[in-house]
Amino acid sequence: MKKIFILIILLPIFCFAQEYTLENLIEIGLEKSIDIKAANTSFLNSESSLRISWLDLLPNLSVNASASKSLYPENDWMKNAGISLSKSILSNNPEYLNIKKSLINLQKAKLSLQNSRKKIVFNIFTKYLSVLEAQKKLEIRQQNLQLQEKIYEQTKLQYQSGEKSYLELKQSELSLLDNRISLKEAENSLIEARTNLFSYLDLKDEDYPLREIEFTIDSTAVSFHENLDLQIQQKDLEAEKISLLQQKLNFFPTISLQYDYGYAKNISNGFWEFDKYDNSQSISLNASYSIFNLAEIRESYAQVKRNFLLSKISFDNSKKELKDQLAVLENDIAALRQTYNLYKEKIKLAEENLKMAQTQYEMGTISLLDLEKAKLDFQNAQLSFTEQHYNLLRKQERRNYLLSEKIMNKW
Repeated sequence: MKKIFILIILLPIFCFAQEYTLENLIEIGLEKSIDIKAANTSFLNSESSLRISWLDLLPNLSVNASASKSLYPENDWMKNAGISLSKSILSNNPEYLNIKKSLINLQKAKLSLQNSRKKIVFNIFTKYLSVLEAQKKLEIRQQNLQLQEKIYEQTKLQYQSGEKSYLELKQSELSLLDNRISLKEAENSLIEARTNLFSYLDLKDEDYPLREIEFTIDSTAVSFHENLDLQIQQKDLEAEKISLLQQKLNFFPTISLQYDYGYAKNISNGFWEFDKYDNSQSISLNASYSIFNLAEIRESYAQVKRNFLLSKISFDNSKKELKDQLAVLENDIAALRQTYNLYKEKIKLAEENLKMAQTQYEMGTISLLDLEKAKLDFQNAQLSFTEQHYNLLRKQERRNYLLSEKIMNKW
């Protein structure tokens, strides 16, 4: 069934699009994730534990029947049957507190499931983004190498005609080698990025390209609020607080109220003669206090209290760390927005310079070498803009992930 589901997801890729999309890969990742399966199992177990806690409130009801015979001296069969119903209510009864704990654990399991899904989505998104960035950089590096090869050939001809010096020829050759190295590094980066993505998905890479992500700059200010990690820690604190209350109740005397009902009789003829059964009812109220266990109760209470205070400090530290991370991230995003616009302006200027260079080359006022250099400047500006583009997108969505907001306004 699992393989059929994954095949249905991949069918549009294989048959029509011939490309991977972020949506398809996220669906596959969520379906195959072991972490999601573990979190879902924990959620189902928490639901089961809650039902058990509610069932613990039911009284004890038992039905019994027996028959015995003495072999020596030989007697007739002795038959007994009965129904017993009893319920005890204690002042420090853990059943009611266990229900509260089970409710908290269920809420925690639900939050953990959401957190696991969001973590998987964000990991796939960042790896997908790395492949897109590597693809784009590789395209630009390939174009740069082609231009640099033309520049080198032009420089070589000018050197042979005496227009360029030997030093200029070697500098051009060095630039050509640098571009070849950069291209090889870009190829390796793309291979590594694709390997990381498809290894994470446990999916065979069919070498299809990845569809580009639609990107908009989010300039809205965000306000701090507790994310899923902090909410999970908060649930742990609530559970520990209940445990602390349970320990505190042990300092008080135990008062119990018990009700018993019985319906039974020794039967000489048959089990089914119900008119011969007798019933009995009793109610009892007891109070007890353990003197010698007081020291042990005190130590147990002190241990639970220390753990609770430590968890509270850990929660406060996690909250502070999240605020600090978001503050740094907000500054980074603000700076990236500014440089993003500057790089857009740089591309625009480089494109205008390229158009002017093309016009001047057609008029014969500049050489082919100058034209190719203008093209190279434009492509380098594209390369810098590409880095800023994906870096800004990565930072924006990381902020959403830290605040447990929707990633790409979808997940």
